[in-house]
Amino acid sequence: MENIETVIIDDSEKSISQLSGYLENHCPNITIKATCTSFKEGVAAINKIEPDLIFLRVVLNGKPCFELLDIINYGDSHIIFISAHEKYAIEAIKYAPIDYLLSPFNVEQLVMAVNRGIKSIHKKRDGISDQKSRQFIGIHSGMEIILLKIKEIMFCKSEASYTSFVLKGAKKIIATKNIGYYEGILPKDRFCRIHHKYIVNLDFVKNIYRSDGYYCQLVNEKVLSISRRKQEKLERMLHLKKD
Repeated sequence: MENIETVIIDDSEKSISQLSGYLENHCPNITIKATCTSFKEGVAAINKIEPDLIFLRVVLNGKPCFELLDIINYGDSHIIFISAHEKYAIEAIKYAPIDYLLSPFNVEQLVMAVNRGIKSIHKKRDGISDQKSRQFIGIHSGMEIILLKIKEIMFCKSEASYTSFVLKGAKKIIATKNIGYYEGILPKDRFCRIHHKYIVNLDFVKNIYRSDGYYCQLVNEKVLSISRRKQEKLERMLHLKKD
């Protein structure tokens, strides 16, 4: 039987027990690897297990859980949020969750969400990304969330704990999250981390240079450095080198 490794993060032992029972009785593919009741436990479990699926209570010990997601690399995990309130749903969208379950939810709603998660996990395991169909990405910029068209993003640049998005037409937007976060959620078939400072949209790469270092030139003539560790991956993605 297929094994979908799952972590549950919820500050209520009662809620964890109920959810665990539902999953064990109605979702046979799910294997619960850890249950956590705090921010610290959740971070440790995700980093250690790297689960396929995460059930995450939106308000954890009185605080929104999004800070937890901002400090970990959960790019290969699928998230199902659980909340008693709708007010966090808009902010949750930018983390591309499988579902946002409003409690109390019933077994049918849970099973539908889990099945969507399993379908997405299958695609990822088979090398087919749901991200291909995503048209927008939501970013925090100041006091607002801006929806950017993914096809308009030329490259991202690390600005310490912030990230600048340079768009087609030279428009620049500063996002209040680090570049590692966006590496996890940008479509992996279209974007490549070429340097600790840069993520580039392959659609805008014009030339590759190997003189006095390794660089790529974009269609707007902007030149970006490529680290030695990243050049092989970039070449494969551009079909310049066989696996």
